Amino acid sequence: MTATNLTLECNDGVSLQATRYDASSPLKGCLVIGSALGVPRKIYRLFAEFLNSHGFAVLTFDYRSAGPNGCNKNLSVSQWGQEDLNTAFDHMLTIAGDKPVFHMGHSIGGQVAGLANKLPQIKGMIFVASSFPYWKRWPMPQRITMGFMFKIMVPIIAKLTQSFPSKAIGLSSENLPSQLVAEWSRWMGKDNYLLDSSFGLSKQGYQAHTGPILAFSFDDDDLVPEASFDKLLAAYPNSDIQRRWVETKTTGAIGHMGFFKDKHKESLWRECVNWLQKRS
Repeated sequence: MTATNLTLECNDGVSLQATRYDASSPLKGCLVIGSALGVPRKIYRLFAEFLNSHGFAVLTFDYRSAGPNGCNKNLSVSQWGQEDLNTAFDHMLTIAGDKPVFHMGHSIGGQVAGLANKLPQIKGMIFVASSFPYWKRWPMPQRITMGFMFKIMVPIIAKLTQSFPSKAIGLSSENLPSQLVAEWSRWMGKDNYLLDSSFGLSKQGYQAHTGPILAFSFDDDDLVPEASFDKLLAAYPNSDIQRRWVETKTTGAIGHMGFFKDKHKESLWRECVNWLQKRS
């Protein structure tokens, strides 16, 4: 296993910092990990190394505006799928040769996957704690909290700041540009989330995807109510979906981030490897 830090160049000129974990031969396939919102790529190292040990090369990367990728361009969360994820796909498709390339989307990394025009060349996807999080899909009384946060608090703070205090209020691991968080909160105000017609984003990539999807969510994840999990899956009407709503009384606490702890190596991680191997 070799870990190499590299810079990916997007078609619009933005540079992304990435790490590629190259598996020992023989190579069985490749995987791109699309991070959760405000989560640095280093979080996925142990999982990437585990996949390496089973013959899969893995690419992790930081979205534009995240960590060292900060830039002053006109930013949009949709660029994370249209440009950043697409560039990561393109890189691994080149590395893979005749081997299949897969995608793992953690949280927003699964939400924006259908915006990447390289998605038809991706063999299959694994979603972890990913959803279409409309605030009204939370059960009461949490719905009131989410409504207050994303309809009132986030827009006000975003208007008054350039860097949103995401970490302080528990939205992400790193602070993000306020304009991005404001856009994300607008998505959360619509039942169809980013695919609401008012945002002008195409549904085509979601509807055209026919590859397999293994989708995990967890009953102790306060950020992903089951209804929002199912709403994301419904956006892929032509995909072969294996739905895994995990009751954590059998696994121990997982929440929104815990899947990537190595205590799940012989359970959830092993399930992912078996799924990938069957499709490689």
